[in-house]
Amino acid sequence: MSREEIIRQIVRRDVEQLGLTEEMVLKEVTELYESACEHFGSWDTALKYAGVRRSRPIKSPERVIQEIRTLCRLGYNLTSTRNMQRDRKLYEAARHHFGSWRKALRAAGVNLENAFWRKPRKLNKQKILDMIRKRRDSGLSLVFLDVCLENRRLATGAKRAFGSWGKALIAAHSREH
Repeated sequence: MSREEIIRQIVRRDVEQLGLTEEMVLKEVTELYESACEHFGSWDTALKYAGVRRSRPIKSPERVIQEIRTLCRLGYNLTSTRNMQRDRKLYEAARHHFGSWRKALRAAGVNLENAFWRKPRKLNKQKILDMIRKRRDSGLSLVFLDVCLENRRLATGAKRAFGSWGKALIAAHSREH
């Protein structure tokens, strides 16, 4: 399929309101989707060449929370400025649903007291092990995401010091015996 034919079909679908989401086009007219990606690099780029603008629905509150938790778990900077630059749609959806970026972080379960460690102060291994044991002995979760949301400094410090959260847990358990 030529570039021109791809653009014609996209415009026709737009005029006839047949739907232009990737999922819908891939399911209904696979050849169009695959040709568009081959010629234009992505479906969104093909839509731009066809002059079609589609407004994406704002992310749901649940999706905002899920994405914030993923950012936390992966160690991304959680400051509002950085997230406004990195993913404007997420930032705007967070403000829309929760009133502010900080309120969205709270809604996602992020402890704001420990959320903004750009470069966490280096914790020594013994302090990390003590903090992990204290969490365990207090009955707190040792699941990485939970720890990251509650005490990002501990989570990132442990990964940095031991290579992974799992290795830090093993060290905390094995060094007691």
